[in-house]
Amino acid sequence: MRDAATAATVPAATPAPGSNGTAPTQAETETAEATFMRAYGAQAAPSVRRRLGIETDSIAGGMIMYARNDPSHFFNKALGFPGPVTADLVEQIINRFRTAEIDKATLQFAPALLPADWDYIADDHGLVRGASMVKFAGPLDAINPQGRTTLRIAPVAPEDATAWSAVVFGTLGLGETAEMLAGTVHQENFRPFAAWDGDTIVGGGNLFIHGDIAATSAGGTLESHRNRGVQSALIAARAEAGRAAGCRWLTGEAFQPLPGGHNPSMSNMLRAGLTRLYERPDWVWHNPESR
Repeated sequence: MRDAATAATVPAATPAPGSNGTAPTQAETETAEATFMRAYGAQAAPSVRRRLGIETDSIAGGMIMYARNDPSHFFNKALGFPGPVTADLVEQIINRFRTAEIDKATLQFAPALLPADWDYIADDHGLVRGASMVKFAGPLDAINPQGRTTLRIAPVAPEDATAWSAVVFGTLGLGETAEMLAGTVHQENFRPFAAWDGDTIVGGGNLFIHGDIAATSAGGTLESHRNRGVQSALIAARAEAGRAAGCRWLTGEAFQPLPGGHNPSMSNMLRAGLTRLYERPDWVWHNPESR
């Protein structure tokens, strides 16, 4: 396992994602996500890691993590793999989760890396297709969110980390793990932002700097303050922070709604100038020994 100090940094020998002028590849986008997800766990305070039972590690160029005591199971996942997906890789991942006595986990692979016989591999290992996440990207010099808000948007100071993380992760159904998000306020590669109504935080979002990629994550607004332009304003603030950090691309993600449904997060990203890169399904594993 890499130490916490290296989890959120980009090795000097790593080519900058998207540095050839084209949009980030699927593998580059997945690597950026895996790096900030690992930082959530690896750089959490020791007391938080103990309470939630957090472990992170590398496997086949990707990342595996889990939080044994997280009732949402959200952080039990494997992602960020740069090469082709094989039956042997899937077996390695599942064995790691099984050894750790994890009840449920999610495997996330860039669709371009899945083999022709993926359906057979998934079925053979008990993987069930879950929700799909749509990945977006756009050149930062073209990002121009259209929404406006009367609320104050500003970076999150350390003294506001707890309140900010409770709001953001609370709106995402991840309140039990809010301390993991709070810990990113102190990490060099993150740029957390909040929306204030007076002295009260009512929304927020995070940004992770990874080479040429500024990766947005963890956006949420209290129900009482939705439809007031908060998320569009947060996209604008994070885009500006990405430009200030020297990034060239802004990336984001949103759940693919069911047929006939609507996800406002997708609309906000499209209006801001991001374009759809690809759709990535979750592959969910349930430990048969836990049933």
